[in-house]
Amino acid sequence: MQLRQTFKLKLVAALVLLIAWFDLALVQTGLFQSNLQTLTAAIALDFVVVLPLLVYFLVYRAHKKSIASILPLALAGYLILLVMLPEQSGGILEIVKYTLIPLELLYLGLVSYRLIGAFRRGRLLESHPIDAISKGADEAFGHSKASRLLAHELTVLYYALFSWRKSAGHSGRFSSFTYHESSGGLLILLILVKILLLEGIAFHFLLMQWMPLAAWLLTLSNVYVLLLLIADYRAMRLSPIVLTPERLMLRYGLKLRVSLPLEQIDCIRQATAGELSKEQLKKAVAPPTTEPNIAIHMKHPVTVTRMFGMQESVECIHLYIDEPGRFEELCRDAARGKTVEATSPSALKV
Repeated sequence: MQLRQTFKLKLVAALVLLIAWFDLALVQTGLFQSNLQTLTAAIALDFVVVLPLLVYFLVYRAHKKSIASILPLALAGYLILLVMLPEQSGGILEIVKYTLIPLELLYLGLVSYRLIGAFRRGRLLESHPIDAISKGADEAFGHSKASRLLAHELTVLYYALFSWRKSAGHSGRFSSFTYHESSGGLLILLILVKILLLEGIAFHFLLMQWMPLAAWLLTLSNVYVLLLLIADYRAMRLSPIVLTPERLMLRYGLKLRVSLPLEQIDCIRQATAGELSKEQLKKAVAPPTTEPNIAIHMKHPVTVTRMFGMQESVECIHLYIDEPGRFEELCRDAARGKTVEATSPSALKV
């Protein structure tokens, strides 16, 4: 089944490249200039209708996606036409534009409606917004790399823009552990924000003199990175690690997310910096900005979700935790079947 899907993807890529190359070569010929309107309409039809439908029938339909899901591909095709076709063919492009824009707006409205509804349902069932957003994206678009990436971007927006009135409450049921208070995360955030703001503004005005488009692209990328850094720190503050009698809930900011059944854990021990070899690092995951002080070894590889919805199979997780001794002790007690009592005022629900 996987081989068949891979073959379909390669076939689609080959057909798309072949049609695009043929149309691009045609634009450079005298035949195109002598039959401008007819060939412009044919090329526009290829990029806005034929290629999106090709992707739908060979890829999307197997995943039970609606035909409306090709509208973003049609919009991408229109943007390519703007670059590829000469200015004299603007009449055809105007027709394409005023046909696509209402359809795109309608599609975005329907997608937003489905996504908000799915998020609300997930929020009622889940105690944590990261899980609710992830389940909402899966419900709206199916479980895929695209839905995980969308969930990540929505999580960034939630924590960067809409979480400021939230605060860590008190959990009366389970133990929770912070990992931001003594890790230097706030200091690192402030330094990076300062660098991005000062150097970003300087480079923006410098590039504006020669390449205005590059200047605005750099500025937009800096704004996104700022939102990402702020969202990650807010998620660290509002998403403690939670230990229940059955599992260990790891939500390490936006950098790592996994739910570990206690019976899956082989051992939990305090770790030291630089103890992992290059070979061990290939099977382990560790936060990029802090030195870990806890190592969690699994009996079997587990799949963790990292930034941008990327998933990775690992055998060991290295983390920095504010109270590593307490964390190690309570995890061992829980694994032995003792009652896990709440001993920290960190929030489960934000």
